[in-house]
Amino acid sequence: MENELETSLRRVTEDDIAQLLRKEMEYGSSWRRRGGVGAFMMAARKWDRLEVSVTGKGYDVFAAAESDAREEGVLDDIGDLRRYLLLIEAHIRDCIAAKAKPDYPDPGPALQRAARRSTTLANRDEWSSRPGPDDDDVMPHPGH
Repeated sequence: MENELETSLRRVTEDDIAQLLRKEMEYGSSWRRRGGVGAFMMAARKWDRLEVSVTGKGYDVFAAAESDAREEGVLDDIGDLRRYLLLIEAHIRDCIAAKAKPDYPDPGPALQRAARRSTTLANRDEWSSRPGPDDDDVMPHPGH
């Protein structure tokens, strides 16, 4: 027989799994596109949002969550952070189990092109050095 904590944790984690599966259908594995640094920064941004929200309540996360009635408030940030960390951990554990390195695209060619452009563009004025329509491969849009 489950106790209250187990029931509560089960409800939260089952909801997390359902949300992650929906997002996977919508976005695929785009969260891994920029490798481990990008995955860390994705989680760090959620932590930063959460920190801003709780600072005004003396870092009392319970008080901050209770007083935040926004749909995308403290509780939403906590859930997003937990789900991001769950994705990251699951991916790392899967890679370890497969004895493989984490899979993400090699940024080398795009970074080399960006470096060449930056040295070529260094002598141009501000407007002529802005990225053009052919520069998507240097910094792809997060949704792609």
